[in-house]
Amino acid sequence: MVVHTSRSKLHVPLLLHSGDLFVCVTEKVLQPAKEEERGQVGKESYNGKTTQLFNDRCSRCNATNYVDYIGFEVSATCDWQSKGLEFDDAISDSIPDWEDEMEDKNLSHDGIQLYESHIPTSVMQKVLLTTGSALMALYNPERADMVATLGETTGFLALKNMHKKMQADPIGQQILQECPRINSSTIDMNKLRQLPDGSFGREYARNMDTNKITADSRDEVKFVDDKDLAYVMQRYREVHDFVHTLAGLSISVSHEIAVKWYEMIQTGLPMCALSSVVAPIRLTARSLHRDSKFRVASFIDHVFHVLDVLELESRLVRDRIDCQLHCLEDQRCFSTNLATKPDINSRYVCKLLPTDKYNASDSFRPSPRFHHYSVKTPCLSNPCSHNSSCRALYQLNDFWCGDCHPNYSGSYCEKWLVEIPYHVCMYGKGDMPGVFFTLLAGKIYSIRLVHISGKVGCTPEDESNWGYHSDIDTILTDKDNNVVFPEDHNATYYQLPGFTGNSPELVLSFTIPLLVTAGQEYRLWYWEDLVNHNDENNNPGPSCMKVIYLFSD
Repeated sequence: MVVHTSRSKLHVPLLLHSGDLFVCVTEKVLQPAKEEERGQVGKESYNGKTTQLFNDRCSRCNATNYVDYIGFEVSATCDWQSKGLEFDDAISDSIPDWEDEMEDKNLSHDGIQLYESHIPTSVMQKVLLTTGSALMALYNPERADMVATLGETTGFLALKNMHKKMQADPIGQQILQECPRINSSTIDMNKLRQLPDGSFGREYARNMDTNKITADSRDEVKFVDDKDLAYVMQRYREVHDFVHTLAGLSISVSHEIAVKWYEMIQTGLPMCALSSVVAPIRLTARSLHRDSKFRVASFIDHVFHVLDVLELESRLVRDRIDCQLHCLEDQRCFSTNLATKPDINSRYVCKLLPTDKYNASDSFRPSPRFHHYSVKTPCLSNPCSHNSSCRALYQLNDFWCGDCHPNYSGSYCEKWLVEIPYHVCMYGKGDMPGVFFTLLAGKIYSIRLVHISGKVGCTPEDESNWGYHSDIDTILTDKDNNVVFPEDHNATYYQLPGFTGNSPELVLSFTIPLLVTAGQEYRLWYWEDLVNHNDENNNPGPSCMKVIYLFSD
């Protein structure tokens, strides 16, 4: 890997080499390698591995601050007048290089395996892989295997361009010739953990440990049908964590997007372009996400308002973004209050809050001293009906409507109970059903029948509220006597779990809501009367009831 740096801007071209600014190796290699005189190239053995010191390539290097690169101390602030420097001491010379391992597989590209992990594919198979991996990566950006597959199936031209630039540079040529790998076999992580804080080696190890990943976390290349280009892709993957460390970026979603922007500019890989452009759009689909790997939130500002609750903690910050980042880092935080004016040191008071304006609406009020920032939720659209309260469920990116007022129900408190303002009586004989009319246009989800008086039955000895023993014989029809309930329209009697023919009430629930207009007629029949059974005349009726239905407009 070649690292280029200046005082003001850090460039990490991964595999490439532009020939203008370079890192300078200063005084020593990891012990037991001894110090070498400046201007010489020294070699010392450490645990059977060879490291090389190319400090003769730096001139006028006035080193003050050092960054350790896996065994080397290198200056991060220098005046640079140099032609280039390669250092790769973490890679063991004893590990067989890529080309040696696959010398016997350097065959034709016509369905022949070119390297150990290679899976030969046809053009049609690549099209299917590209389409499937792109869709899955968009649906779930955490599917690293899909992102990797997309990079391989769409990256041929970009990989050729990267390979061409490497071949045009002496250091790139050496990398292609030796094909060093970055994995647990070539990097001594325990040694890196012992390096000084602030050194690259120590920070690289800390980054890997913190995020619970290893140098072996990167997938092997499978679908690149060229051995040399497959190595370029593998190298790109294996230095990915170096970029995170050098730039001080975590593996959160927002930081990963920043790295993908950088890699898109450096490599031209279409997969990087897709990730850097589309991923920010996908982030808006999830208002808040916090776990060990990904942290993202979208905040909505409520100017000159405050949520007056006990804060988790108070901080002094540079701006609102700094305040929101502190909230995002604290699993307990769901909103912030930020002072409208800075203090004498140009810092703003930032209060991290354990709740939000939706779950503590009584504490949300105007304020001349604070702006309030809450995480974006579906509650913004006021989905709860009839003045009910919306409660945000951040972990599910969902909500629930609490405190439905009496007689209202449903997920949005959108349903309410409508009671027909008169008693409805079915006589069970003489074509005399109980008739009622809907009051409003909308949807009926269920109809509740509450028994008031009277009985129906085949005979006075078998009389009941709704039917015969466990059977329900009460039928709902429209004005043309077409059966509406039971939903098996051919049934003349039926059973309802939890109800019998003599239950004090009956609930008729519809699988699909019943669409009604205002003033629409419905009829309640005892089945003998509906079918004009020859025994209907001995029916004791009528049976009278209240009709209450669950409705929404």
